[in-house]
Amino acid sequence: MQLSVAVDVEHADRGLAPLEEGRARIELANIIRTSAASGLTRILVDARAVTQPIPVADRFDLAVQLADQGQGRVRMAIVVAQANLHIKTLEDTATNRGVAVRTTASIDEAAQYLGVTC
Repeated sequence: MQLSVAVDVEHADRGLAPLEEGRARIELANIIRTSAASGLTRILVDARAVTQPIPVADRFDLAVQLADQGQGRVRMAIVVAQANLHIKTLEDTATNRGVAVRTTASIDEAAQYLGVTC
């Protein structure tokens, strides 16, 4: 069973602005809540539209939130733009807290990590 959760991203003059005013934290909570309510434990997030660099502190905070709210019940693959693949803070932090997370620039690699087909 596959569940698709669409997350709209606000556009600003400077490009996409999903991290403003805690938006990423809200959307992550929605994704975790929706997957838990559906009984799904494997989540693929396509975040390639977010092309501006995501600060390390934001990556850390999102990973802590994922660990707290997901409580180790989810396995998540996040497909990111190449500009956001250079450091693995979110992946490392979440993994250190018991959550299986992989960040990649490849949908195929993400699907393989989750054991699903796209």
